Amino acid sequence: MENEPKNRTKWFSIIEEYQTSDLTQAEFCKQKNVTLAKFAYYLQVYRKQNNINATRQEAQPSFSQVVVNQAVISAQNEIKIKLPNGFRCQIAYNISPEILKKIVGALLSC
Repeated sequence: MENEPKNRTKWFSIIEEYQTSDLTQAEFCKQKNVTLAKFAYYLQVYRKQNNINATRQEAQPSFSQVVVNQAVISAQNEIKIKLPNGFRCQIAYNISPEILKKIVGALLSC
């Protein structure tokens, strides 16, 4: 396409713009008049260069069942959550399920 950038710096600028949008990759590329395949290539290069492993909002968060050993509960009085971005959260283990749900929702929005 005639509108496509010729260098990595310009592509990375487009990638950063995409990351702040609420569009899918296909929608974003159509709006920007760029080839989806080239966009996907430079997105992969961008993520690798910046050590970004996770995909954007296209992938919905998934949860896995967690089994907590009773001995661990009695030895600890809090739940510790550490996110890949370095954010840490400590929560009392006897927190109500409703409040825990709100906290997890807030963490997912980060």
